[in-house]
Amino acid sequence: MVSIFSPAKINLMLSVHAQRADGFHELSSIIAALDFGDSLEVNFSENSDSLVCDDPLIPVDQRNLILQAAELLRASLGHGKYFSFKLLKNIPVGAGLGGGSSNAVAAVRGMLILLDIRLADSKIQEIVSKIGSDCSFFVNPVPSLMTGRGEVIEQLDSSLIDRIKGRALIVFKPEYSISTQEAYSALVEDSFESETEALKRLKYADDDADFCNSVLYNSFLKTTRSKYLALGILLDLLNSKGFPSLMSGSGSACFSLLSPGNDAKESHYIREIIMNSLGENVFLKPSFII
Repeated sequence: MVSIFSPAKINLMLSVHAQRADGFHELSSIIAALDFGDSLEVNFSENSDSLVCDDPLIPVDQRNLILQAAELLRASLGHGKYFSFKLLKNIPVGAGLGGGSSNAVAAVRGMLILLDIRLADSKIQEIVSKIGSDCSFFVNPVPSLMTGRGEVIEQLDSSLIDRIKGRALIVFKPEYSISTQEAYSALVEDSFESETEALKRLKYADDDADFCNSVLYNSFLKTTRSKYLALGILLDLLNSKGFPSLMSGSGSACFSLLSPGNDAKESHYIREIIMNSLGENVFLKPSFII
């Protein structure tokens, strides 16, 4: 048996450009992994793949990307082994934190260890990109620029990585979730921007001591805030107080970045603001970018 850490992620920038002929959308996104996430135990099984999870909201049939990853890896490598998986879930569902994609890559990592097979990251990315658009990022989850439909991953310049890694933040999620399909279908014409405009934001970040003013952007936020008013008002309030805050991915999870060196004091204050706005049952998780 092997145990694999499966990190959550945030989108510091998510710019959607246009819909492609294949139904996917072109996008540019700055993505970073967090030091909190799920844990996946992987073991051999006799005759079939199986999955158990401590969260009853998680499907444990073929809808789950973990079991899809097992089937895909078996077909890709031509082996006849089956696996059992035990998922300990910490990443909330329907949050835009990449839990399902991260779990799929963790499953592939675990299966390869058990099979004693070593593959280059590029080969693993080739395999997992067939499971989901953002799976490729989790193969080597350092702060990166994601383009195409999410399968093209390029590490950021080392100077920007150094400013992003280790940054403290608070991740929060209201009690409701937002499906990715719902979020994309709600996009309107002025939700989109060109790739040129998006990449300008990345260029300005090189000259921005904090990077937040240049980078933080989400194409989904305009349509989301029109439906979920309280979430939009909360983000506006946090930003007005000097805490750079944004929705991650297609939502509904959001994050607030803390100032270096003043983490504890700001964390307490931000938690109070969030709980006063979204209630005591809101998901709150202090974390760091890894």
